[in-house]
Amino acid sequence: MIMSKEICIVNPGDISIPRGGENRVIAFVKTLRDSGFNVHLVVSKPKGKIPNDLQGINIYIIPLYVEDSNLKNQFLRTMHLINKAKKIIQQYNAILQLEHSPLAGFATIVNNNFNYKYILDMHDLAFMGPVYSKYLSLKKIIGRIEKRGVKKASKVIVVSEPMKRFIVDKWGMVEDNVYVIPNGYFESKFEKLKLDNIEEVEGMISFLGTLHLKLDINKIVYLAKSLKKLMIYIIGEGPARKELERKIKEYNLKNIFVTGWIPDDEAYRLIAKSQVVIYPIKKLDLHTKILTSVKIFDYSALGKAMVLDDVSESEIWKEYKEKRAALFSNPDNPKEFVNCVQILLEDEKLRRKIGLRAKNLAKKYTWEKMGERLVKLYREVLE
Repeated sequence: MIMSKEICIVNPGDISIPRGGENRVIAFVKTLRDSGFNVHLVVSKPKGKIPNDLQGINIYIIPLYVEDSNLKNQFLRTMHLINKAKKIIQQYNAILQLEHSPLAGFATIVNNNFNYKYILDMHDLAFMGPVYSKYLSLKKIIGRIEKRGVKKASKVIVVSEPMKRFIVDKWGMVEDNVYVIPNGYFESKFEKLKLDNIEEVEGMISFLGTLHLKLDINKIVYLAKSLKKLMIYIIGEGPARKELERKIKEYNLKNIFVTGWIPDDEAYRLIAKSQVVIYPIKKLDLHTKILTSVKIFDYSALGKAMVLDDVSESEIWKEYKEKRAALFSNPDNPKEFVNCVQILLEDEKLRRKIGLRAKNLAKKYTWEKMGERLVKLYREVLE
């Protein structure tokens, strides 16, 4: 066991919202704490409650909420987050870990005297995401900011091999300083819920996760229009919700139910009751090419048969294909997506087979195991 070492982790997101990025931060903080590190977590002002998993962590909250698309807000939050982190670093001689590359880039720009070595945990490539796709000049600016954040990091953690290849080959990051730690899921959480024996409801389909702009809303609508006897539950919140609800109203669709964020046990109970779970994604070149989504592990942990759009070149997507642990659809072909869903609905034996393969495959991607990789990295840093 390592003697207590000080680590300051800065996360610009809302830690109270149960989405993939925040789960990653929570998992890393927990594992570091349990491995003998003293963790200081600096976060934006949450709209909800701080998760129970963060008990025993030194949490510092800045007085600003998250507003994803507001650049002014991002700069102001960065100033607050980094100024708080600097005080912690100076007081405790802590190692600094920054979550998200735009935060790292902004930190080195808005703080002229920011000369701290830091470890960067990259969740994605923000400049290639749908938020900036309509604004080419802004996209270029965010790309330069991200690149700056990556280049000034002492170590960079990425979620997939394609992401590693990009920042090494395109941005010139030293390969030995880039570590791949994929996303995962909380195995213990699912064991406590005991949902294995819940019976599936005929015709029930569900999606769980943030309603990002990369989510293919049109495909969900097309699925609902094509198979009208389905009950499609969309569990989550995000910027695409308004567009989805507008189209539900426009087409008078009675078989799509948007729940918003609900407690984990309720959300996973709906997933467990579903015959098929879905992840329709727009193909966004590099942004989705590097994708390793948290939700496929949540689906897998419950042994559910998935239909995924084939947009990622990550090792996890490839492994699910090779092990036939999901059905994959051409992202440009909504009819193929509907057909995959229909195949699974009509073939219970195939559903069980695919769900079991997914459940077995996901066991190597628990957050506990991903956290161990981070602890190993910190041991190397300390040495």
